[in-house]
Amino acid sequence: MPKPWIYTLDKHWIFAVNATKEPMEITPDGTMGWKVDPFHAGIWFNGWAAGSFSPYGGWIAAGTAANEDNFIASLDAEIKRVREFQKVPA
Repeated sequence: MPKPWIYTLDKHWIFAVNATKEPMEITPDGTMGWKVDPFHAGIWFNGWAAGSFSPYGGWIAAGTAANEDNFIASLDAEIKRVREFQKVPA
């Protein structure tokens, strides 16, 4: 991929995947920008950098709203929404 893939999950969460061999400054609309390492995903919560992960590990914010459980719940809700829209079985 020549540039990052950016996906908005909902009104709170955005994530981007940097599949290039170089760190890339990523600034999704309305968010703070930061360099995401090669082959990592960056996570934003309400416009603020909230995590980074790769196949080898990562980190995520640990607040009451911005945390791993809430990010996963938003991912699950989006997967369900897309499957229903595309009529794809679970």
